Amino acid sequence: MKMPRRCFLMPDFDPIEPDRVLMTMSGGVVDLTYCRFLIQSTDFSLDDVMALDQAQNGAFYFKLLMDYLEKFQEASRADIDKLLLGKLSDALNEAQKSNKINNLLTKWRRAGWIVNIGSDKVSRWVSAEKMQR
Repeated sequence: MKMPRRCFLMPDFDPIEPDRVLMTMSGGVVDLTYCRFLIQSTDFSLDDVMALDQAQNGAFYFKLLMDYLEKFQEASRADIDKLLLGKLSDALNEAQKSNKINNLLTKWRRAGWIVNIGSDKVSRWVSAEKMQR
């Protein structure tokens, strides 16, 4: 069975001394409290940490969208792309980023959190809470 091709950021390795290597990971901390929680929680497996990280990232993107909808009441797909594309991993190409946003919108729509009041071609996303008012 062939493994799927994945793109991950790779660390830089610099030999300091014959028996020591300095490893540098590029990136940033989105939520310092979450980061501290993971550092203190040494009983999590790598799979647990990856699942928590994925959930935390999804919540971050969802909060960005909800804040936008609270301010502007609705968002086109172009608005959502502008909001989220720069926040997604640089390891993803443009097509993968677009697919990721599609998947997030579908997940949030199915969960009943957002509603498309436009069409498939010209979407207009609103908070489902706004629809209930």
